[in-house]
Amino acid sequence: MCLPGLFFNMQFECTRRYLLAIGVRTPILYVLVAAIAVHLTSLVICVLIEDMGIFGVGLSTSITYTINWFLISLYTYFQSEEVLQAKWRLFDVHILWSMPMFLKYGVPSCFMLLIEWWGTEIIGIFAGWLGVAELATFTIISNILLISVEIPYAISLTSS
Repeated sequence: MCLPGLFFNMQFECTRRYLLAIGVRTPILYVLVAAIAVHLTSLVICVLIEDMGIFGVGLSTSITYTINWFLISLYTYFQSEEVLQAKWRLFDVHILWSMPMFLKYGVPSCFMLLIEWWGTEIIGIFAGWLGVAELATFTIISNILLISVEIPYAISLTSS
């Protein structure tokens, strides 16, 4: 049930990246805070009250993705002058001159991120081989770690 919401999530991510590139950060924070409230509310309704189980989790995630896209689209529509004043340039010759420096830092960063993802997936596979309880423990610890990292990351992203 999460699949229909992925389209809206892709649209949201593209808009979010564009707004970050032109220096607009605060509305993204407000949208994500509102999305957390909507997501928690929809989870309670779908999973606990309506007893939809895993189907309710997917439905709740799709609702959250759709709300994210809708709110950020409303912002860009009503603040279109501010967004358009940034004058996004698609290509400039000066970009080619800085490409070696970008690749010098970008490629190793990509590999480090890739190794981190692979490491997490391999640990998940090993935890699954150990048993159901171990895999559940790994999932809980991973989610707690993700939540404890995402909140300071969001604050640092909006304050810089």
